[in-house]
Amino acid sequence: MNHQNYAKYLSVYYTTLVNLPQESKDLLQANGFSVSRSNTPASRTPVDMTIEQTINKHAKTSGGIVGFSGSLPAYHRWCVTRHNRAQYVSATYQMANIESKICENHKESSLAERKLNENAVTKTVETFKAFLNPFDTDREHLVCISSGQKVPEDVANDLLKVKDVGKESFEEFLETRLKNKTTKFHNSLTKSKLKTFASASKLTPIKSSMNVVKIKAERNVFVQLLILSQEHKVDMEKVLKYPLSLVS
Repeated sequence: MNHQNYAKYLSVYYTTLVNLPQESKDLLQANGFSVSRSNTPASRTPVDMTIEQTINKHAKTSGGIVGFSGSLPAYHRWCVTRHNRAQYVSATYQMANIESKICENHKESSLAERKLNENAVTKTVETFKAFLNPFDTDREHLVCISSGQKVPEDVANDLLKVKDVGKESFEEFLETRLKNKTTKFHNSLTKSKLKTFASASKLTPIKSSMNVVKIKAERNVFVQLLILSQEHKVDMEKVLKYPLSLVS
């Protein structure tokens, strides 16, 4: 989908994970990449997030680094002693018994939360039923979920083959930049010229009394207006003061 950063660095990340040494695999399997700060089951957090919530948070100063006003000795002293400052804050929390809330169960498992979540899921399902079913395979044309409007054939073809195009681009990237290294890794990537649902929107010049403006014909907005106008027997051409063919 033309995300160059993902195409580049996700490939390297995946290759690194596949070729991890056994020591690293043992560490990952032993939950070495996460930290548990309470007795709540299944509540471990990543190490970097834990550092942000503890050491980095406790070592912050008013105004941040800018508050040092360009004083290099003060900045150096803060860097050297920031972990001690975090320890003092953590020890104070422990003495006041406010370090963390010990809970044996998740908040989401309470009766009130379960009822609230069940109502939210029910409303979400009802909303999806009000729209077009995206998993209905009996339709001959590709349509937009929100409006139910058919997309042009060229847009539909690009959307249906986007997975194959992405896989082909990935394999080419893998061979030329990681395996054979015939192309430099940091060279620019060529975007795949594929059309999406947004490509079906049109920019149509509309002449007004003052000047000429361009209105982006959003499918969901205009289609819904058209459907509502038909239900309430409203002449949209008189309301909008220009032919509907301009936004169709």
